[in-house]
Amino acid sequence: MPETPLPELLPVTVQDMAQAREARALKQQALLKAHGKTLICLTMNIAGAVKLNSLIKDAFHEGVMMVSDTLAANHIKVLYRDQSLSRTGSEAFFCADSEPLRVKRLMVRLEDRNPLGRLLDIDVLDLDGTKISRNEVAQPPRKCLLCEEPVTACARSRRHSAQDLFSAAMLIIRQHFDEQFAADVSSFAVRALLTELAATPKPGMVDRKDSGCHRDMDFFTFLDSAAALAPYFHTCVRLGAHAVTPKGCFLSLRAEGALAEGRMLRATKGVNTHRGAVFSLGILCAAAGYARAHHLGMNPEVLSDISSQMTSEALQAELDGMKQPNTFGEALMKGRLAGARAEAAQGFPTVLHTALPALEKALEEGKTLNDACICALMAVMSVAEDSVLLRRAGPERSELVRLKAKELLKQGCPDEEMVKFDEQCTLWNVSFGGSADLLAAALLMRSLRDSRWQPDQIEELMKKQN
Repeated sequence: MPETPLPELLPVTVQDMAQAREARALKQQALLKAHGKTLICLTMNIAGAVKLNSLIKDAFHEGVMMVSDTLAANHIKVLYRDQSLSRTGSEAFFCADSEPLRVKRLMVRLEDRNPLGRLLDIDVLDLDGTKISRNEVAQPPRKCLLCEEPVTACARSRRHSAQDLFSAAMLIIRQHFDEQFAADVSSFAVRALLTELAATPKPGMVDRKDSGCHRDMDFFTFLDSAAALAPYFHTCVRLGAHAVTPKGCFLSLRAEGALAEGRMLRATKGVNTHRGAVFSLGILCAAAGYARAHHLGMNPEVLSDISSQMTSEALQAELDGMKQPNTFGEALMKGRLAGARAEAAQGFPTVLHTALPALEKALEEGKTLNDACICALMAVMSVAEDSVLLRRAGPERSELVRLKAKELLKQGCPDEEMVKFDEQCTLWNVSFGGSADLLAAALLMRSLRDSRWQPDQIEELMKKQN
């Protein structure tokens, strides 16, 4: 079921805001007296009577993170910090062990950094409680959200309505987080590819040790490929976010996928490194975009369901219309969905029920991420229909390899045995590209599930504070 968005809180009155300002001033005085250091007070520039909703809450937390990161990057020690949400607005306090003018310069940079910064009101107070002005650090006054004139002039003349200013602020916040989400998911996808690549030893595959049975590619070929795919994953997120239904997204996704393959081949000088990942991870990125746009959360089960809705009918129709198979994977299907297509159409069941549980189990047992990835890969190899494996090894040897993977998984994937298995697969010219793609998909799902984009319990927090 969709997440219930945070409802608009009751409008605040002039008296409410006056009381909030008085309480903030008293807290500022108390903090200055207690710590004797430069004080930063962060609030939000939101016009109108509604001072807090889900968008404003998210923007405030982004502002808190920006202030914290800026202080840390400039090696400024924070002696005290606190933040709160209320219907009169959000506020955060930082007692910073640094000279006030230096802190003000840093905070002005945040306010002017991007459109979201224009909604942050970051006061810096000297030890005697005096607010440091922008003029004191040789910076111009802030501009209006709507007309770019000095904000004080517009406020005095009441040039714009509170509703227009509020709507402009909400648009800035939406656009900021849309872009941040797409950038984050794209980075998760690239990180998933790089983590899968780095996991060592992988039987017969390219890893940090060697190139396995592959003679036309190495570790650096995969690095080039993964980096080239970042813009594609970003686009997939945006396509999913703008789709009315999951089904409506898939045709656009296929077109972008074809372009991404071309970009990959240019980066690798014609070597197919990530064609399967372009397909699988592109679908998951689009599913994440759709899930966020429709308040569905980032749980693997949700992403699985959206992926299935997105692809099942289209892939089956594509199969029904296929007259002559062009690849080994297509020939393998023989009138049924198989391999990567079957995984996508069914919502990546091997990722959901095999790779992710194996990865989590290994991590809970104390294994490193590298070793947990190897265990998850063995789990996938023991059950997945891998067209790359079948093409290289044939059915009989493929079955032997699957049984060996299952045996190694039961043993906990010991290093010495994994090295021997790697050497044997290399000797047999056996590789598991399809299984590696499913491991990458599991890593992407895990990153999304554990990210800041997973809905929180803000409604309960708001009830407690109001």
